[in-house]
Amino acid sequence: MMNRNVLRVYLVEDDASISRALVALFESVKIEVCSFSDPVAFLGEFEKGTIQNGCILLDIRLPNMGGLELYQKMKKHTTLPVIFITAHGDIEMAVKAMKLGAFDFISKPFNNQILLQAVQRSFSLIPLANIISQFKTNLLTLTPREKEVLEYIVKGKMNKEISYALDIALSTVEIHRSNLMKKLKMKNLPELIHYYLMARETAANEALLEKKPETY
Repeated sequence: MMNRNVLRVYLVEDDASISRALVALFESVKIEVCSFSDPVAFLGEFEKGTIQNGCILLDIRLPNMGGLELYQKMKKHTTLPVIFITAHGDIEMAVKAMKLGAFDFISKPFNNQILLQAVQRSFSLIPLANIISQFKTNLLTLTPREKEVLEYIVKGKMNKEISYALDIALSTVEIHRSNLMKKLKMKNLPELIHYYLMARETAANEALLEKKPETY
């Protein structure tokens, strides 16, 4: 069984020679790697929740399911950074993926040092990504009224202003505020606003992915 606390590269690449070369490269610098030749098989593991703590290295052109389509299916359910592998003619597709939230893209033939640096940089984002993912999950536990209070808090409204806007007692606002802070596991107001805005930004990027990806 894999140690879920270890950062690893999840490689999705159908070209066996490229896959072997990349696995050897990562293993040479003590980076664990899990390789998949079939995007559908990878998606199956992803949906089981076994793809955790690492970055996803994804060829933009794959059989059965294109890289952008696979990214679309994953993006709504993970904050793991995705690095696309591209050929020269795929740059336009890679740029589109970046606009939709991909971390980086690496062109073939690879510069090993640039690839390793990109992976290490993506690893540095994992703790923050996990926090945002958990924050978004915790948001789902809020009641409709707590969500309303949260919206006003993020807009900088004081408790008295929220009380007036929602036509509820000041003490009720204070209770809702206390409850939502506990549910979201936030220590203070600046922390709450920071993670709320980051979660909202990622949600906006995910909304773009609702659109059907272009076919190439």
